[in-house]
Amino acid sequence: MDEACDGPFYLRQPAIADMIVEAIHYNSDFLGHYLLHAFVVMPNHVHLLATPAVILPKLTRSLKGITAKRANVMLALTGSPFWQDW
Repeated sequence: MDEACDGPFYLRQPAIADMIVEAIHYNSDFLGHYLLHAFVVMPNHVHLLATPAVILPKLTRSLKGITAKRANVMLALTGSPFWQDW
């Protein structure tokens, strides 16, 4: 994925990447869904190293759900979220 030559690279946009970073910290610091160890935002995906405090489906639904909704608004996209293949 990190060597992909095509497809969407929405996370290269600073506003989108910043929103993802804020959501990662919010889910850790305020919601307490995980203990955050490290993360990196790549052009087309995110790596997250964390110790979960909730079941994984709840964690991913919370984090991916809000970021997809916000990114779609920021990108003026409608229909399927951009992370549909994750």
